Parts: sequence; C-alpha cells; structure tokens
Amino acid sequence: HSWFGSETHPRSRRTAEGFVVNVYTLPRWRSRGVGRAVMDALVADARALGLRRVHLRTSDDGRPLYEQMGFRDPGNYLALDLD
Repeated sequence: HSWFGSETHPRSRRTAEGFVVNVYTLPRWRSRGVGRAVMDALVADARALGLRRVHLRTSDDGRPLYEQMGFRDPGNYLALDLD
C-alpha cells in the first residue's frame, strides 16, 4: 500500500516525487499530535519508497506544522527534499 502518486525526475538518483493531497485534522484533534503522526507516517512511507521529494499544498493553519517538519516553499507547493 502506498499513499503516493508519483512522477519521475531525471536529475535525481531518486526518480520519483510524491504528492500529499487533502490532509485534514478535525478541530477537536488539533494540537494533540494527530496531524504530525499522520505526516510522519507519510514521510516514512515516502522514504521507504525511495522518493526524492514530497510536495503538498497547505492552508495557513497547516503551514506551521509542515514548515516545522522541514517542508519549504519553492512556488505553488511546499516541498520536502528526501535526498
């Protein structure tokens, strides 16, 4: 089972990039580590698959979590390089 769709990228030793879509934490579960646990599992899966980068779009509410995890904004999507 994989969480990711992917596309190849010819300039990397890792050839695929993943896209995370529609992560949402119910308000009553926010600030309890639930969203972080889900994202940690997604990133671990991406590493296990050998992906070179993970992209996602985020709301203003979600941005601090993703930036804390190391995602950076190269344009329209935040990205986490796994190399």
